[in-house]
Amino acid sequence: MNKLITLAALLILATGNFTAPAAEDELKTDLAKLQGKWRGTLTDGGNTSHWALDVKGSKTTLTVKSDGGDEVFKGEFDFKLERHGKFKAYTYTNLKILSGDNAGETRLTDGKSKSSIYKLEDDVFTTISGFRDDDSDKPHLIKWEKVAK
Repeated sequence: MNKLITLAALLILATGNFTAPAAEDELKTDLAKLQGKWRGTLTDGGNTSHWALDVKGSKTTLTVKSDGGDEVFKGEFDFKLERHGKFKAYTYTNLKILSGDNAGETRLTDGKSKSSIYKLEDDVFTTISGFRDDDSDKPHLIKWEKVAK
């Protein structure tokens, strides 16, 4: 019996599963903090766009407006928070494009996803996306500020 307990303890230590609950709790805390409305600005090649996230549960609506205020994209999608070593990822799927180019399409289904590395501190949510080899988008960083809960 003692050998079985020792073997189980060694397996837990070897696989690192003893830290999983703490990491899971951290992601749950982040998910709770993300709930609400966020605003960010992206400047790319001299063009500025204004981004808005509305997070409810594990669903998000993203709206992008031009610097002049015209809506250029609106979509909603499912997301989850994940930990990959030192990094935390905001991974989204089931993107339904509501307005803009390709309105009416659904993307990122059948196991496909996109991710952003994120950092969440108080009312600032920083994301970096476009870093994966299979990502066709250019990398960009957005510093989101919470505007409503």
